[in-house]
Amino acid sequence: QGKPLHPTLTFKNMTVRVNFGPNPMTALAFKCHMVNSIAEADAHTTSHENPNGDRHELLFPICLPDEGTYDWLDEFLLNNPGYTEISDRMVVNWACKSGLQRPEHQSGSASVDKPDMNFGIQQIDDASIKPALATAALLQHRDLVVMDVKGNLLREERLASLKQFRSAHFRKVACVMMGDPSVDHKAFLQRRAVEEKHQLTTAQLQANALKRKAEKVYSSGCEQKKRKLEDKSSNEEVSCEQGSGADVSDEGAGEDSPRVAQLVEVEQHEPWLKKTSSLSDVSPFALSQIVLKGSLPDLSEGFDDVVYAWQPYEEAKTHMRRWSLERKIGVRVEDIQPSDWFREKWSLWQNDLQAWEAKHKEYKSGRRHDGSGSVREDSGKDVGDGAGKDGKCCSTNGRAVAKDDMKTCEEDLDYEQELMEETLSQDTDVFHAEHASDIGDERPLFARFESEDWILLNLRFEVHLLVHAFKRDCNDPERTGML
Repeated sequence: QGKPLHPTLTFKNMTVRVNFGPNPMTALAFKCHMVNSIAEADAHTTSHENPNGDRHELLFPICLPDEGTYDWLDEFLLNNPGYTEISDRMVVNWACKSGLQRPEHQSGSASVDKPDMNFGIQQIDDASIKPALATAALLQHRDLVVMDVKGNLLREERLASLKQFRSAHFRKVACVMMGDPSVDHKAFLQRRAVEEKHQLTTAQLQANALKRKAEKVYSSGCEQKKRKLEDKSSNEEVSCEQGSGADVSDEGAGEDSPRVAQLVEVEQHEPWLKKTSSLSDVSPFALSQIVLKGSLPDLSEGFDDVVYAWQPYEEAKTHMRRWSLERKIGVRVEDIQPSDWFREKWSLWQNDLQAWEAKHKEYKSGRRHDGSGSVREDSGKDVGDGAGKDGKCCSTNGRAVAKDDMKTCEEDLDYEQELMEETLSQDTDVFHAEHASDIGDERPLFARFESEDWILLNLRFEVHLLVHAFKRDCNDPERTGML
């Protein structure tokens, strides 16, 4: 009694329209005053004093991924409860508080910046609710924090976000946190890490205590059954039960006391202590876009002020430059697309490859049969009709196959030895040949190619083309090659 009543309404999958106007929206069967015309004696008015006057602050935190982004935001909201966070993380938080359920398992592409929604409601799952939240925030006179790690680091997305908040009562501020964090933020991270360790240690000790107690109860029960079989006396049974109960309660009494959690030396010097079970701030695809297009904000984008909270502009710029170069070594270029130059070179190669294979088949067919039934070597020397000793038959390329016992002909030289002698006897420089299909005497460079040689040739050209096309299509002077 004597206090204003604040009813709480919870709805699912529906829209509530509240009428604060002077007249009802539809005719009522009774007469009553609207909320807008309530008497001052019956109303309790709460005023909010804005330190910035009539303008409220619209804050855009700009941090590098996994370097204190949402940790800074948690500390900021703890010290400034008057600010409201606008982010996908808060959409999930609001939906869960409203009673909506979603799977606990997160996909591989999920991150703190863009968590998996999976609520089964289209407007939430496809993120179409965020523009509606931005529109509603324009009507609310309060300080806001627009948290989007990737969006706040890309100039195009910053401009798009600023267009959503074009109201005159907002003072737009970009707050840059890069480089070595402040002393206060380090202390906050260390306190949180100690608390997390203490909670984990306490939970582990409780679990160990319950396990030991269960094992003791089980062992004492087995001992009681054994004693019952040995002694039928009821007095001994009672004493056994009393003794076992005392053992259960006394064991481990001094071992379950929680220990004081402390940070190891490595953790004490770590500038960004993340939570143990937290996801990455951004997905691998978003990280590749930040590495390629990330930039610092400036006043020309529409900000009223740009604040560097941790390090000054020059040091923050140097840190972001160094961070980008380190990530470019191992981060994939997710959005690279083959250019017209790549398609043109690939098409020309396919045409040449097909022409060479056809020439190879034609050359082998012409060398195999010279019109007289004899077989010739590639060097132009006649081998004869292929008859060897003991009724054995020699085939082309200096190889012989026995008809009966599949033994090599004594007259044939080893294939590799013959090929080496033939190569040394010819005075042909393949690197100065005008055409691969004719290096002299109408003999192609690929005269002795087998199927595996064509496969290796095609693979080698594909790798060669891929390396050069990556450098051209990536269009990044800092990425001169690929690992």
